[in-house]
Amino acid sequence: VVAMSNFGSGNQGITATIPVVVVAEHLGVDEETLARALSLSHLTAISIHSRYTRLSALCAASTAAMGAAAGMAWLFTRDINTINT
Repeated sequence: VVAMSNFGSGNQGITATIPVVVVAEHLGVDEETLARALSLSHLTAISIHSRYTRLSALCAASTAAMGAAAGMAWLFTRDINTINT
């Protein structure tokens, strides 16, 4: 898998991508399901990151990890409510 940037950062892109891909491979999901999980991961990370002030003590890679957690949770359950709770 080619890593992509997230919010302009390669580190965030790797953090939001690789864990989701590893879980998807473990579960044996198809490419469409992987694409949906990756989209959820990146969009969640962007959504969280956009809510922080310009200067924040929170490392941006941690927001990407939150996005990855959302993508992985969705892969396991395929239920968006898992992420909302």
